[in-house]
Amino acid sequence: MQQQPFFTSVLPTPETAVLRALSLAGAAGEGAMGFVLKHSREDAYVATLAVPKLTPLFSPNEVFPKRPNGKLRMPSQYRLEAIYFNSWYEKDEVAAREKWLASTFFSPAQVVAATRQARATLDIQDPVRGLTVYMLASDVALLKFKVPEATLTTELVMQKSEGELDDNGAKAAMVAGTLSPRDYVRRVIAATDLSVVQAGGLWRRVGRVDNRSDLLTSFYKATLSRPFLSARDAAVYAHERIGNQRDRHYGGYVLKGEDGRFVITEPMESAPNPFDFTLFFPIDNKGPLIPPEPYVLHGRYGSHTALSTLDPVWVARRGWTRDEAQINQQVFDDREMYSIIPAGRVAYLSGAQDCLLEYTPNTSSHEDLLLANIGPEAGDNSLGKRLEKGLIRPDDWVRRLAEAGDFKIIQGNPLWGPRSVVYSNWTSNFSSAPPSGPPDYVTFGAVFASADEAARNLHGRVHGRNFVEAACYAFILKHKDQEQYIASEVVGVVSDNRLFNLYFVFKSKDEGGYSLPDGFEVHGLFRSQQWSPTGLSAPLAWLTLYFVTPSVLYAALSAGAKDVNALPIYFSTLDGALLRYMPTPIDVKAGGTADTLLTQAQAQLNAGKKSPRDFLKGWVLKGMLHVVRTSQCWDKKGVVAETWTGYETLMPQRLSPAFANPDDAARHAAALVNTGYRAAYGGVILKLLNGLFASTLARVLAPRGLALHWMIPDRAFEMGLYPGGQHDCCALSVRCDPRSTAAAISH
Repeated sequence: MQQQPFFTSVLPTPETAVLRALSLAGAAGEGAMGFVLKHSREDAYVATLAVPKLTPLFSPNEVFPKRPNGKLRMPSQYRLEAIYFNSWYEKDEVAAREKWLASTFFSPAQVVAATRQARATLDIQDPVRGLTVYMLASDVALLKFKVPEATLTTELVMQKSEGELDDNGAKAAMVAGTLSPRDYVRRVIAATDLSVVQAGGLWRRVGRVDNRSDLLTSFYKATLSRPFLSARDAAVYAHERIGNQRDRHYGGYVLKGEDGRFVITEPMESAPNPFDFTLFFPIDNKGPLIPPEPYVLHGRYGSHTALSTLDPVWVARRGWTRDEAQINQQVFDDREMYSIIPAGRVAYLSGAQDCLLEYTPNTSSHEDLLLANIGPEAGDNSLGKRLEKGLIRPDDWVRRLAEAGDFKIIQGNPLWGPRSVVYSNWTSNFSSAPPSGPPDYVTFGAVFASADEAARNLHGRVHGRNFVEAACYAFILKHKDQEQYIASEVVGVVSDNRLFNLYFVFKSKDEGGYSLPDGFEVHGLFRSQQWSPTGLSAPLAWLTLYFVTPSVLYAALSAGAKDVNALPIYFSTLDGALLRYMPTPIDVKAGGTADTLLTQAQAQLNAGKKSPRDFLKGWVLKGMLHVVRTSQCWDKKGVVAETWTGYETLMPQRLSPAFANPDDAARHAAALVNTGYRAAYGGVILKLLNGLFASTLARVLAPRGLALHWMIPDRAFEMGLYPGGQHDCCALSVRCDPRSTAAAISH
């Protein structure tokens, strides 16, 4: 004769009975389930000890004994109160959107199965209380809902005409992506009472869940970037935002919008493993950052700290060289990979300011092997432990990752090499010939509503970066049918005759032309001066600083001469301005008008017969020059008039109080700098005619370095605006953010 199942002790609430039973589940593990019974006259509850998942799902037939008439026999005076289970998620029920939520909520199949059992067990329930379902979610929250009635018209669970129940197409819609898990939760709420009994990592607010506010309350508000064409482009932006902030870890999401564009959540400080958990948890542990609707979580990004933050003894104990320590610090580690692979989403790692890596899980057998060898079940023989003991080297670890999944270098450095796929024969510091064509994959900036905005954004990202080459160029692209503009990444150039060559940016197509993003075409040109070569004559040095030389202008005119309308040309000057030049139609062929005029101008400049300002004004008259972003020299936005002189809003410098000692003047200037800014600041310390010392107010240091004419332009002398009258310049000072590598004060 079948006996009653084992039960927990009698407890005062169904929730405590469920939690007690689940704590005893042991080997039943994922999918463990059971039943809660209530005394018919008292608030006394017991739960059956958990058993593995049953078939039919949630059926009590194999748990309780039967009476002679075939009906289930409950313990005396107890009625069926609830079903409970430990969550699981079937692979064929994976939602196309918001998998992170679908894995922590009741699935359509579970809701239908519970409704089916509620009907089948009416005779052993309390008719007034009905049946409740409890789920211990993967985030350790305990959720419950009251099983609703099913009719021919109900949306959550629908009864077909023949009496069978189904989910009203919910499962298929979630797999297809036409129904989001959040909308399915709302469907459940509309049909019945849904509550959070025990808070978890995701479901953090205990109590009834309603539709009057966001379903999932987050302590944090996601700040989103502008949209990008690809997830990789968005990740590059996140990498640039993190920049040289290498004293702590950062992380965030790459999200996909309904329009197919990608955004990131702005970087937030994280724990050492920014890829841990189903969702991203910022460092202060106030819950996860909830991806905002209607975006879909596409990938994650994170960053590592600098090698300088490591204890040298820790490195020496492993017997690593400096390069090996750098590799280890810049690559995904074993804990991160143990989070990334099961998540099944692309992950981007900003390993250093000049290193961005990408890993995409591919469910290969090599990846399964890697996962097995980095998990806790591998014990002391895990790859992480062997790496710590020096039994394998960081290079070996990189090659294991390359074998396992799709591993790519998005931004490389001398240690990692150029942008490429990482293969299983990878070696560090591999010397290869400079690339003779376009990169393996080109990246683009954010999508903007105007070409000026796209160029301004690119200018802000590349100005003052001090690239290896003195200048770099890019292309501004426009969508053929919409007012959408993007900027390509920049490419360094060493000679003017290679400027604006599409071949070094985009791959060639077999049928001719170049592979541009779908729907986009070249709309404008962009050039940035990174530094000034040595040995230039004074006129050419001035033009290099504030405009462009004749040879650069000719290269730009030649590249921009397309059909009837020339392309706009954006010049990112060394002094910090962004200029847009719209040339009028002119013959740009060799020996043509432009070639002749610019060759003559070059000779006149070299001979001192033409000033650089006269050269600039002459070409302003041959087109339209527009200041998009100002600098000290180009200090008024808008169209540049032929009467332009520069420094039109130049004002006398404000000085500090006078001090008897220049050190005191420097300390005063340094104290006024807000150390929260991540930038270098500089100024000038002056010796006044009365023998005292004063400092100018500190300003952000120009990329070209600390120089007197940066703080007090030559034009200030011409206009009688030298600060404080006549005195001597006795020192230059600079103060940086504490996290910067520059000196605090220098004389």
